[in-house]
Amino acid sequence: MREDDGWWFINDTDHTPLPQYAAVSFLSDNKQHKALFVPNLEPFRSNPFLRYSPPLYQLLIDDVLQPDYQTQQAEAFWVDGKTAQEQARFLILGSTILDFMPNADLKFCAASPRKHGLNWQHCVPYFYFDCYSGSHNGIAQFKFIKVPRSYDWDEAITTNRGYFHPTDQEVTYWNLAQQEQSESRQHTQQCISIEVDLSLLLTHSIHHMPLLLTSPAHCSIKLMSESKTIQDEHQSYGCYQTVLPWGEKIEHLTAEFQWSPCGRYLALLKWQEAPAIANQIIIIDFKQQKIQTVTGSYALASFIWLDEHKLELTHKIDSEQYEHIILFGADFNQVVAQPPS
Repeated sequence: MREDDGWWFINDTDHTPLPQYAAVSFLSDNKQHKALFVPNLEPFRSNPFLRYSPPLYQLLIDDVLQPDYQTQQAEAFWVDGKTAQEQARFLILGSTILDFMPNADLKFCAASPRKHGLNWQHCVPYFYFDCYSGSHNGIAQFKFIKVPRSYDWDEAITTNRGYFHPTDQEVTYWNLAQQEQSESRQHTQQCISIEVDLSLLLTHSIHHMPLLLTSPAHCSIKLMSESKTIQDEHQSYGCYQTVLPWGEKIEHLTAEFQWSPCGRYLALLKWQEAPAIANQIIIIDFKQQKIQTVTGSYALASFIWLDEHKLELTHKIDSEQYEHIILFGADFNQVVAQPPS
C-alpha cells in the first residue's frame, strides 16, 4: 500500500499519483481585495477514487474564511457597484452573488457578506443557469438555458426521467396523415440573458429584471417585467411586455418562448390573470413584421420546435396530464397528437 496517495498496491501497473490542485486567487480590479480558493485534498488520501473528480474548494475573502461556501469550480468575478465608492462590492460565484457592502455606509466587510441566489424559481418555463457573461455600471448579465417540458411528464427534462432529446439530429413524428415521418433537425439551445441590477437584489427578484431573448440567427427582443405573477398549486410564472423592432408593443407575455432555427419566427405564450391559466400562443414573423394568434387553447404550453409550418409543444389537458402535439399549416391550426414515447 502507498500511504501518500490512497489505497493502491505498490506493484499496480496503473498506479498514478494524486492529482495536483493548487490554490486559485482572483484580485479585484482595484487590487484591494482577493478571493482565494483553497482545495481540500484530505479526502483523496482516504478514497483514491475521488481523484477522478475535482476537490471541494474553501473560499477565503481577504484571508477571511467563508464557512458557508464550498465549490468544485474555483472561478470568481469581482464586479463594481454604480458609484466610485462601491469598487469590488460584488463577487459573482456561478449563480451566487456575494454583496460585501450591504449596508448604507458602503463599508467593505469580508466577514459577513449578504448572499443572493440567481435560481429561476418559476416552473413555467424552466430555465437552467449557464454562466455569467459580463457587467457594466453595476448591472450584470447572466445566461440561462430554457429547458422544454418532457414529452410524458409535467416537469422539465432535466428534473425527471421523462423522454426528450434536445440535441437529436433525426426525429420522428406523426404527420397530418397520422403516418410516421422522419426529419433531420439542427437543434439549437434556446437561451435568455437576464440583466440584473445587483444593487436591487435586496428588494427585487430576478423575475422583475429585463430578459433578452436571442435567436440562433442573432435576432433578439427584450422582455420587460410588468411586475405581475400568477401562481397555482404547481405553476408560477412572470408577466412581461416587449416592443418589437418596428415599434409594435405586446403586453401580458410569459417568458415561455421558442425561436425557429433561422431566427425569423418566435413563438410566445400569453400571460393570463388568475385564476385563468396561460393558454394562448402567438407567432411573431420578423421578416413580414406581423403577429399571428394561433387558434385554440393550449394551457401552460411548453415549446419544443418551431419552423415555418410546424410548432411542436406539450400542454396541459387536465389537472394531472400533459399532451404532446404538433400544430401544422401556415396558420398552425391543424393539430396532430403525437404517440406516447
